Amino acid sequence: MRMYSRIENGKVNIYLTTLFELAKALGVRPKNLVR
Repeated sequence: MRMYSRIENGKVNIYLTTLFELAKALGVRPKNLVR
């Protein structure tokens, strides 16, 4: 269970990092993406 949780957290971290990098590439402030 703990291992599964760690994997899920990793997915979320990768998703957020990708979103942030994408926003930076597009010149959009991250705050505009998260409501």
